[in-house]
Amino acid sequence: MRAVCALAARMENINQALGIGLFYASSMFAFLASYYAIISWVTIAVRALSGVLVFILIPGTLVSGLVLPERLKNIGTATILGIALSLVGIQISFMLSFLLVLHIPLATLLSITTSLIVLICLAYLNMSGARIGLKVSLDMGEGISVQKFVIIGAVIRLALLFLAQGSIAPDASLYADYARGIMDGRFTSSVLNDYAVFDLWNETQYVAHQGFVYVFALSWLLVSPGTSGPTILLPIMGLLLIQPAYSFAERYFNRNSAKLVSVILCIHPLFTYHSSVAYGPEITSLTLMMFGMYIFLSNNEKRISVYLIAGTLIGLVDIIWYANFYILCISFPAILFMLKRDHREAEVFFGVMMLLVLTARVFFSNIILFSVCWIAIFGLLAITGRIKPELEAQKLAPFFAGIVLVISFWRWPFL
Repeated sequence: MRAVCALAARMENINQALGIGLFYASSMFAFLASYYAIISWVTIAVRALSGVLVFILIPGTLVSGLVLPERLKNIGTATILGIALSLVGIQISFMLSFLLVLHIPLATLLSITTSLIVLICLAYLNMSGARIGLKVSLDMGEGISVQKFVIIGAVIRLALLFLAQGSIAPDASLYADYARGIMDGRFTSSVLNDYAVFDLWNETQYVAHQGFVYVFALSWLLVSPGTSGPTILLPIMGLLLIQPAYSFAERYFNRNSAKLVSVILCIHPLFTYHSSVAYGPEITSLTLMMFGMYIFLSNNEKRISVYLIAGTLIGLVDIIWYANFYILCISFPAILFMLKRDHREAEVFFGVMMLLVLTARVFFSNIILFSVCWIAIFGLLAITGRIKPELEAQKLAPFFAGIVLVISFWRWPFL
């Protein structure tokens, strides 16, 4: 009987992995066919939908399903992780261009990297027997239906996206020019005498806030660019922000507060503008920061993998926009406020560690000072873990490791 049950479970795992694999393969075929086909409204729609599935939702769902605890497996975390994985894939393309002079078109490069991620996840899924689930909606209870406001917010953003034609600014022009080169696997800009452009070698250039340029390129891979700036990813980022905001407000205040916050984020002109018309670094950074905090504070089991993912998302803010403002003004006080009020020592310790992260960020261009700051951070984790074991300081090491790994992975040409 046990052998029959084991065989049935094994067949169920194989069927699940096979089903996901076939769905991914068909979505990839649809994307490639529409990407290289003659442009029409049909191919644009197929390309956008299949591209979101192939490069964001499917790999993000697999990774979140295998790594995150059950309460964090939802459409929001899957999407933000899928975007993060694609940004890492573009950075791999930069390294290939920088080190080996290999110029691989973005569609080809991301098709390879995401396919490898999906294959690895499916292999692990088949061996581990894990089940992949996805929560599409939040539990809003009775009263105001926030889902309706999400739909209204999406309509507003999409209308502005296509009618307002985006923001044309000096920064946006530089990033747009650089992103067009990324589409062909080339990391160069035709903009001359700009202090934000740095010449490296092998005909490769680095621009300030390079990670955000990757958001441009990823968005344009899904939908061809308009006049400037990212297109389809900005409304997605703006709507994703609702999930962690709702979670925080409900957890630390009440459900009515959570509904009010969600409605404001959905329809307030400030948020609709920055997730449709403006070129988007503010809303992108805020969404990454909020999801990093959301995952960090939801890690009740103190899993290493969850802390690592939270640190990675917060680390991405450093290469998207001005991370010191977000850490100092948003993440640092918010996490101190949200930690349990009867753990004063934990609050002080975490505050000191985050201040050291800010200090290290200031000196990222000086490899000696940058290294000293991070050695001090991990040294304090080890020492505090021995002196005050009740603080469980060592368990925070993956969180800070995620931050420094992302910063180093992106900025290593300057270290």
